[in-house]
Amino acid sequence: MSAPATVSDFLTLVQKSGILDEKRFAELFPDQDELPTDPTECANALIKASLLTPFQARQLLAGKFRGLVLGVYKVLRPIGQGGMGIVCLGEHRSLHRRVALKILPAKHAADRLSVDRFMREARATAALDHPNIVRLHDVCQEAGVHFLVMELVEGKNLHTLLSETGPLHFATAVSYIAQTAAGLQHAHKKGIVHRDIKPANLMITKDGMVKILDMGLARSFVNERDNLTGRLGEEDGGLGTLDYVSPEQALGEPVDERADLYSLGATLFYLIAGHPPYKGSRAQILMQHQAAAPPKLTKSLKVSAPETLNDIIAKMMAKKKADRYQSAEEVIEALSPWLPASPSTGNIQTSLSTQTLRAAGEPTQSTGPRIRKGRKRKGRKAEKANRKKWYMIGGAAVGAILLIVSLVVMLSGGKKPATVQTPPPAPSVPPAATASKPPTGPTEESQLVLTTTAQVNDVTLSHDGTRFAAVDWSGNLIYGSTSNWQKLNSVSVQTGASLNCCTPTPDGRYVVVAGRDTPVMVFDWQTGAKIRELPGHSDTTWGVAVSKSGKLLLTCGNDGEVLLRDFTTGEQIRKFEFEAKQVWSVAFSPDGTRMAASCSTGPTEEESNQIRVWDVATGKELQRMTGHTRAVRWVTFSPDGRTIASAGFDGTVRLWDVAGGKQTLSINAHGNNYTERVAFLPGGKQLVSCGALFPSTSDGGGAIRVWDAGSGKEIHSWRGVETKGVIALVVSPDGTYALSGSRERTVRLWKLQPPQGTQ
Repeated sequence: MSAPATVSDFLTLVQKSGILDEKRFAELFPDQDELPTDPTECANALIKASLLTPFQARQLLAGKFRGLVLGVYKVLRPIGQGGMGIVCLGEHRSLHRRVALKILPAKHAADRLSVDRFMREARATAALDHPNIVRLHDVCQEAGVHFLVMELVEGKNLHTLLSETGPLHFATAVSYIAQTAAGLQHAHKKGIVHRDIKPANLMITKDGMVKILDMGLARSFVNERDNLTGRLGEEDGGLGTLDYVSPEQALGEPVDERADLYSLGATLFYLIAGHPPYKGSRAQILMQHQAAAPPKLTKSLKVSAPETLNDIIAKMMAKKKADRYQSAEEVIEALSPWLPASPSTGNIQTSLSTQTLRAAGEPTQSTGPRIRKGRKRKGRKAEKANRKKWYMIGGAAVGAILLIVSLVVMLSGGKKPATVQTPPPAPSVPPAATASKPPTGPTEESQLVLTTTAQVNDVTLSHDGTRFAAVDWSGNLIYGSTSNWQKLNSVSVQTGASLNCCTPTPDGRYVVVAGRDTPVMVFDWQTGAKIRELPGHSDTTWGVAVSKSGKLLLTCGNDGEVLLRDFTTGEQIRKFEFEAKQVWSVAFSPDGTRMAASCSTGPTEEESNQIRVWDVATGKELQRMTGHTRAVRWVTFSPDGRTIASAGFDGTVRLWDVAGGKQTLSINAHGNNYTERVAFLPGGKQLVSCGALFPSTSDGGGAIRVWDAGSGKEIHSWRGVETKGVIALVVSPDGTYALSGSRERTVRLWKLQPPQGTQ
């Protein structure tokens, strides 16, 4: 169909496409005569109203309306290509859940063998259920179009990541390969070989988990009837990918799981060295896979790798299958010296971090040939077994690894850091904002409240200050009384979930929690009973806020959306979309008339690291504030609602005038660390912030600081063991204490000086 010449033609195409929310359109545009008269301007108006995406608008303006809706899914935009299919971002029309749609191109739809191969991918993927493998939700056909509905994985593949960061530290690379091996072990036990393991097929999600993508070349080595390769005339496809293909696969010989281990070894070499194992023409590379000596890591790396890693890579890439490791489990065991040992609790969901290894540049146990006999030998064997078990039990613990590369690159504006290990310095600030030397040891101003089995992602207090609550990465909600700081209860909210945020309702009756792969849940703060569930975000909910009236709920997540809902019914009132897909935090103003949200990296510099403010009643956007050079982790309003304070991964705390949208103060609050939280004390004349290195590799890896909100001058500060890894903070209603949560799995109480204006 030709491009629309009039607005009427354009709206006709929009209706034919089936993507328009007619009810929402009628609410926003009751009089269509008020729409712009130019089709392009009309499209822009619908984009601004979140009724169309830019991709949909471009298709419609080009006269293309078919294929924008597939069954119950709207196609929002293309996001890539894999194997035999084009991959698009899709959204369920009624559930608003975002997914990845892998669509078989029309030119292949009539080819029975191509469809068979496409369905083979579906069968292979459907048989697998593991945290390190992308999940298949559904297999569909709509008007002759075949497509898969798959888990939406947001992040960057390892090929893209290395193009931005350069080679990885060996401990980081090892952790990624171990996660991949855990997923492959699951696939191999199901009789499935991937046959195309390579950096581009390994996605690193925003929470540091490896996801194996594209099972398009997978085949069953148990069921020979599923072997379509020879009949499809696949050349490159049948071979896998040239730089990582096993010798037997390159020759067209039968393959089993050991072919994946060869490719995994080649991938490990690439991650550390920054280039594939062999170089040359196509023929030369294929010949080297068959006959050349195994590649060796040079000593010119930024951080030298242990010699034993060369031996491991050589065995993974042995030319003969019998000379390689015989299972992915054996690969994990070989890599175990550089993997974190499991904590004494044995809880498989306790969070891990390979960054301690990465910063130290050393294995966690001796890798030398000599081992003393007796207890030490037994202890080391047990530790090695623990690491192996840690990576093999369902892969859940491995999925909890958070890596600094993911934060620096994926969440922070996409700028390449000077080195992989060290984030760039925070912006310079006036001398008035420079911190004085604080106390570094234990202090009477601090009190341990509780310890948990996983890092504490958020803490909160009831509005009357009588109750406290915390959520951790093991999916636990822990709460208690502030009268004696005793834990009253611990609720396991959802098995396998990680909880990210919690907030109280104004009446003090309920606490609201949410996290990864969870709905937004409301719990009775006294009994621990779940009261209701409301829809969460498509993958992870990062922020929740309840209005002063208790009638409205605001949430955000890594789908780029901010949702305003009726707290009681869960009905969506408004949706706001960021171009940046990581929206970190949301907040209501004290009087409930305004709301704010903050984000991280967007497609352009202008759309990155923003703070946006809207009018609650109308949904009108009032301000966009930019200035942070990295992700804006936290926003909060001052007690009078006139100022917003923000905390950023650039190490700064910044103040903004709500009415004018201008920055009024920047404080170099936590230097090269990440500023995680900031809060006003009563009266609004002082601020308290927290921040930590990621990870906290030393006793000085965190700080809590109090600031003068007018000058940015530091008033008081704590550093040392007790502040190690602090990432969450809330101030008591009277401003006399703060409560913190830490990656070190603790909740701690801090005594504050009486804030100005309350004495």
